[in-house]
Amino acid sequence: MSQLPSSAQSNISIDFNDPPIGLEQSWLEENRDSREGHTLLKSLIIDQINQIPVANFNLVLQQCRNRTSDGVSCHLSQQIELYKQEIDKLIQENQRVSKQLHKEMKLRQQYFNELQLLKGAIRIFVRVRPLLTHEIQQGDFTVLRFSKTNPQTLFLPKVLQETQPEDKITKQSHRQFQFDKVLGPNVHQKM
Repeated sequence: MSQLPSSAQSNISIDFNDPPIGLEQSWLEENRDSREGHTLLKSLIIDQINQIPVANFNLVLQQCRNRTSDGVSCHLSQQIELYKQEIDKLIQENQRVSKQLHKEMKLRQQYFNELQLLKGAIRIFVRVRPLLTHEIQQGDFTVLRFSKTNPQTLFLPKVLQETQPEDKITKQSHRQFQFDKVLGPNVHQKM
């Protein structure tokens, strides 16, 4: 590429914030998304580029690219902010609905308990007492096992052994008991 004499070179830059060739800025903003506005803006930019000396073409082209990438990154950052706000709204809505669900589940359980009481159904609650200190000193041990998956189930071994692994609970080695509610040894009597 041949260098032009310094007198032929000029510092031309395109400022897209000023309306090109007498067009109103508001008209460009209103029609920015429309195909006609885009085509007109493109033709105006091409006309301005054709008037640029060859030596400054790369500089102006780089300025156009920078402005385009700045506009895209600005648009993306605005979209990210909108998505963050939407996520925050959804999190708050989820928390509100979760609280409401918990409240409704408590109310449903209360109504169910009252209905069972009115029907006269017998409900069985069991409390497993913790070992007392003198029982521990005598060498006594707890033989009941609590179900990890079902909080209303207790297991009692058919053959008493001091150490009974939790994962070895089977129908052959343990008896299973179901209750309406099981209270473990760490639960206080006052509820």
